[in-house]
Amino acid sequence: MEASEKVAYDAFGDPVIHQLNPGGYTYWVRGITRTAGSADTYTNWGDAMYYNAPASTMSEIRPVIDGGSEFTSVNGIEHVVTLPQPTITWQAVHGTALYEVLVHRRDSKPPMVQTTTNLNSYTFASGIAEGSYTVWVRAIDTQGNFSSWSAPFAFFASGGKPILTSPQPGDTQLFPQFTWAGVRNFGNIADPANAVSYEVWIAQETDPFQYTVFNYLNVKGIKAEFFNGAAPLVDGNYRVWVRALLPNGTFSPWSNPVRFIGSVVRHDDSVEQRSLVRLDSPNITTEPPDDSGIPLPETPPVVVTNADCQNEIPAPGARDDLPGPLIRPVSSESAQPDLDSLIQDLAGHCENRPWWEDSEVS
Repeated sequence: MEASEKVAYDAFGDPVIHQLNPGGYTYWVRGITRTAGSADTYTNWGDAMYYNAPASTMSEIRPVIDGGSEFTSVNGIEHVVTLPQPTITWQAVHGTALYEVLVHRRDSKPPMVQTTTNLNSYTFASGIAEGSYTVWVRAIDTQGNFSSWSAPFAFFASGGKPILTSPQPGDTQLFPQFTWAGVRNFGNIADPANAVSYEVWIAQETDPFQYTVFNYLNVKGIKAEFFNGAAPLVDGNYRVWVRALLPNGTFSPWSNPVRFIGSVVRHDDSVEQRSLVRLDSPNITTEPPDDSGIPLPETPPVVVTNADCQNEIPAPGARDDLPGPLIRPVSSESAQPDLDSLIQDLAGHCENRPWWEDSEVS
């Protein structure tokens, strides 16, 4: 090769030299003179020189995943990300040609992602669903030697929606005070992917999914990640959601709801009940949002922590060995109804009671 040939560079800006197989080598060097319009001229070869190429130490290396600035802790859970397309970062390894990235999603068939990159980061190609994920990374040199797999990095993705942090389920509040983890890069306030504003929706309910006043309060254009009501709540049960207005003008999904208890103002053992906000107040609407429908109650997700992953999930094995499923599938046979018995019961009911006795005569 000639010294003028270009080489690749790693994340540190150092050249990635093509690694030789282990063993002894002999090499020679000569000079080349190049003049415009003339043929190249060469000097004589120098004396032979020797080089002993050591065995690769790549297997002794283990990349370290630090997650990145987009992650934060929410409600006691570490490594939570709310951006829909998160970026995972790790510490760069000198002389690495490529990194192999492996991503599993809890309760799904692995791997969700298996790819390579020449960067010390990976950004998901599209928005990922709400759930718990685990990431591994290993380095690859120019000879195809693999490093050891990194320790598993577990994180929880909100699916691109805010996460309510206050109130907690079952809390009692007089004046409504709501806080949430917004849709943003928690380490970069200038990230163009950060949400523009937030919308809060509160419903008053009698029983789960039965609402006295569904549009009890709807406030848009909230610039902070909190909202404090100016008047006390009417005594009763409530459900609250929040969603983000994104830079492209669309809305994020509604957050998972939180149910809480509204208190009342008491004077000398008498109860005074007052409305939270009147519908003629600024930024109040009487109709659910028309772009994505009303917020719907959902079941809170099961969150996995780093400790869970280290205990439950084996690290990737040899080159072609992948970690197994996080949870074994449960057989659905027991969930299947006995159709024959069901049909016989219905037939017996029809024989014992004519169908017209259950009908109303108009």
